[in-house]
Amino acid sequence: PGHAPQFFNAYDTQQIFELPWTRVMELVELFDKAHAGDPEDNVAARLPVDALLSACVLLSKVISKKQKIRFLLGIFDGNDQRLFDKGKLMRMMKAVYHGIAAMFGIQDTNVERIETFACHLFQRILHVYEDQKGEVLGDATSLPSSLIE
Repeated sequence: PGHAPQFFNAYDTQQIFELPWTRVMELVELFDKAHAGDPEDNVAARLPVDALLSACVLLSKVISKKQKIRFLLGIFDGNDQRLFDKGKLMRMMKAVYHGIAAMFGIQDTNVERIETFACHLFQRILHVYEDQKGEVLGDATSLPSSLIE
C-alpha cells in the first residue's frame, strides 16, 4: 500500500486500461496537452493516475453510486487504514475536480477554490462525527471512511 504511481505514460495507460491507441491519445489530449498530437512521444505524456481513475469511476454508468464512493476512498487511502484526514480529503477532491474538468475540456482548475471547498466539507463531516461522539475532536482528527461514505 501507498506506492502507486502518480502518473501513467500513454503506453502504460493503453496496457492497463486495454484501450485502443486512438482513445489513449484522446486522454493525452485531455490530461496533457503539451504532449498531445505526437503519437511517437508516448513515454513523455503524463496522465495523472488519481485524476484519471477518479474521472473514469465517476463517469461510469455501470458502477453504483455507493461503490463509486468506496472506490474513490480506497484510491486515496494509500495506507489502507480506512481513515481520512483533511489532507487526504483535499487530495481526493482536487483529483476528482481535475479529472472531471479534464474530461469535459475545462482548463480553469483553481486549486485554492478546491482546497477551500475540501476544508469546508471536512469541517462539516467532522461536526457530524463530533456530534456522534459527543466531544470536540479538532481539525487534526482522522475520520473513518464509513462516515465519509
